Amino acid sequence: MKTKSIVLLLLFIVACKTDNELETIIIKEKDFQNDETIIGEYVEISPVPLCPENILIIDSLLIIKNGDMCDDDFFYLYNKNNNNFFSSFGKRGRGPNEFLSVKMGGQYLKNDSTIKIWVHDRRGFKLININRSIETKKIFIDDKLLYISRDFHPIIDAFLLPNGDIVGKSLSQSGRLFYHNTYNDSTRWVEYFPKVRKLPFDENMKDNLYIGPTRISHDNSRIVSALELFKRIDVFTAKTDHLFSLAFDDSPENPDFFINPDDPIPSNLMHYYYDLFLTEKYIYALNINISEGELNKGMDSGYSELHVFSWEGKPITLYRLNHLIYSITIDEDDGYLYGLLLPNVEESNSQLARFKLK
Repeated sequence: MKTKSIVLLLLFIVACKTDNELETIIIKEKDFQNDETIIGEYVEISPVPLCPENILIIDSLLIIKNGDMCDDDFFYLYNKNNNNFFSSFGKRGRGPNEFLSVKMGGQYLKNDSTIKIWVHDRRGFKLININRSIETKKIFIDDKLLYISRDFHPIIDAFLLPNGDIVGKSLSQSGRLFYHNTYNDSTRWVEYFPKVRKLPFDENMKDNLYIGPTRISHDNSRIVSALELFKRIDVFTAKTDHLFSLAFDDSPENPDFFINPDDPIPSNLMHYYYDLFLTEKYIYALNINISEGELNKGMDSGYSELHVFSWEGKPITLYRLNHLIYSITIDEDDGYLYGLLLPNVEESNSQLARFKLK
């Protein structure tokens, strides 16, 4: 057993290389322990949010967060066991309990009787009491923390740590991730990486070259940042110290994004990681694996992939999904992946599918 462990350790070390002086594990599709094709089923819900943005399951509660461009409520809640509608809330406006724009990053608090979720807008973090909001059919906010500096705007993802510090990602020229120490009002930035040979011809588009989802583990100890235009996932401590990266052998070295002024976003530009979901055991990464031209068709065409990794960076399972989905959540109790999808011709009202994980 000891000899076998040493061999496995050596194999792991050989699989790693220095990429811009960071520990990077190179991945091939064949490295996954399992390769599964799974067929999704439509989940009918009513009422249907006008422009669902992201999804979250907590126990039996299914939460769909609406996008900023629609006029209906921001939050729609359902019972995931029978799809029954509970309530919608979160009005648009400038009032004390209203939002012009709001983000749901997946952070929540839960005890035996209450579920609360953290959301943030331009003014700061808010803790929404879900149980009270369902009871009153309007948003009920337990706590407000106005810590978000204008220096970070526009914020893509932000997470509140137990010590009051903030970590996240913004569309900023300063770096790919930030860590803000609220005690001394100082900010640490993680520089943009991986390095490319040629940056966008428009300097203001540099941050868009590195777009992609960012999530925090439920115990607030680790940050995972994936990239949409690179086939790559990077793992950090909550204070943004780099732990390791996962990069596929076919990840673009220099995505063809804003390289040619006559064709800044070409139809063959590939899109990869679009969402993440983190559990105690695994990193679930949604790879939409689609070109710009196909994505612009605006319908459920092609397929997506769900990549499952251990927290040590080991490839576990590659799921091939028969739908193009763009936001995911994992129902650990019943073993399902739920995903938001673009409607197709046959099921024009369906916005939700689920897949049984093996």
